Amino acid sequence: MLLNDSDPLWMKFRHMHIAELLTTIHAEYKEFLEKHKESAALGKAGQDVKTMAEGLRGMPKFQEQTARYSLHIHVGGELVAKCAAQFAAQFAAQFAAIL
Repeated sequence: MLLNDSDPLWMKFRHMHIAELLTTIHAEYKEFLEKHKESAALGKAGQDVKTMAEGLRGMPKFQEQTARYSLHIHVGGELVAKCAAQFAAQFAAQFAAIL
């Protein structure tokens, strides 16, 4: 899966600030899981056949969208980690210059 103009999440989030992105994408993913409870709970015990059938019908779309959210959440986390490492290195260099 690529982050390009054919990805609806990329089109929605690409110009968003990273802090806003991370809060928004996590909230949207929770909302997505709530809307697709049948597919999300497909492996859990205690489901009737009708609920399982509904979950199976929506499974391909659910898996695709979950993969998209997962990719965007992972990339956002990596960006935050790289920024934090860069800021820490800059801070250490500035602090060493003071000493």
